[in-house]
Amino acid sequence: MKAVVIDSNGMYVTDIPIYDPNIKYELPLGYSIITNPVPEGFFHPKWDGAQWAEGLTEQEIKELSHPSPNPDWSGLLEWLMPPNELGSKAYAKAKTDNKTNAIWTALQTTLASTRNIERLALLLSEIIPAVGYIPVEVQSFQQKLNELNFNIDLMNNS
Repeated sequence: MKAVVIDSNGMYVTDIPIYDPNIKYELPLGYSIITNPVPEGFFHPKWDGAQWAEGLTEQEIKELSHPSPNPDWSGLLEWLMPPNELGSKAYAKAKTDNKTNAIWTALQTTLASTRNIERLALLLSEIIPAVGYIPVEVQSFQQKLNELNFNIDLMNNS
């Protein structure tokens, strides 16, 4: 028999291809197993206690269906390098402060090679206060991120 693991909100987590009700499965707190199979056609199935429903909003589905263009990683790396004013400010601070230097180095590595959007967002949220960027500089960062197709909101993360 096939079963499904759901989280405490009823959201689909994974399938159990061969479910044996006599075996005690170890699950995180709040997770449970149900034997109602997930029908086709859901982006993120949610069990409401009686049936499966769509767990994403219409806006979330729209965003998944129409992903934004690829971000321009090299363009952002080039823009952040001196002589750009914002890059120069970070570079100058990194030369005198070990923590800022570590963030700045990780930021450059992320832009040049690893190219992980979540890591980039985290590093930007750390470098902004470390360098002491003022709101108008953060807005400039945000504008450039938007132009280069990065889906990162600095205004709510800094």
